[in-house]
Amino acid sequence: MTFQGDLSKVVNIARSQIGVVEKPVNKTMYGEWFGWNGVAWCAIFVSWVFDKAGNRIPPLQTSKGCAYVPTFVQHAKATGQWRPRGTYTPKAGDLIIFQFTNRPDHIGIVQSVLPDGRILTVEGNTNAAGSRTGGMVAQLHRRSGIIGFVDVRPTAPVIDWAAIRRWNAGVVLSKLQGVRTPLDSKGWSEDIKILQQALNIVQNAGLTVDGIYGPSTFLNVAGFQNNCKKLGLKMSDPVGIMGDSTKWWLCTNLQNIRDGR
Repeated sequence: MTFQGDLSKVVNIARSQIGVVEKPVNKTMYGEWFGWNGVAWCAIFVSWVFDKAGNRIPPLQTSKGCAYVPTFVQHAKATGQWRPRGTYTPKAGDLIIFQFTNRPDHIGIVQSVLPDGRILTVEGNTNAAGSRTGGMVAQLHRRSGIIGFVDVRPTAPVIDWAAIRRWNAGVVLSKLQGVRTPLDSKGWSEDIKILQQALNIVQNAGLTVDGIYGPSTFLNVAGFQNNCKKLGLKMSDPVGIMGDSTKWWLCTNLQNIRDGR
């Protein structure tokens, strides 16, 4: 499993925690969430942030992520996401790894690279002086002690197709209300296009929006009229022709879709 996430959300959630202080030593809500309270928690903080952003750190030690910085580095190398310092310019949401002892021993989240080369970070279990055991979440400007970065892969945005359909229904509704009736193969091309768009939304007709009132459009209008009759709705238009009744019920359906009903 790779390190991945919604990078802007990762940074925003991390920033929202700036100023949180452990009480007492190494006791935090992050450790309580992770299930290992009372231990050094910079990596636990990173695991917590990614969880709240919707993409957990790979389950390297527990199902909730990882608490040991060398394991982050080891896994990043295994997935091809390790970037040694000097070979890579980090992006917002990447992980920054420090070594102040004989092993990688501190981790944070990158916010940005400053013009002077310093890295703006959010880190857990640090302080204004940049200690790796400082006891709070802090924003820091880092230059020294950095050994590399984890190149976190951005996740694809989640597309709300239902919301898009509701929006499209509202747009087409406003257009259909102005279409002249009756509408058939002799009608104006732009009006026929609006009818085709309405049918595609209301009954997933799959029509090509070409402004031609051909057999497919005729059959879909007829099918919509038949469905209305089965529901006991008044339908007085000729079969396959959009008259006042067909237009009314198409508009009603579009309005219901727009309003989420």
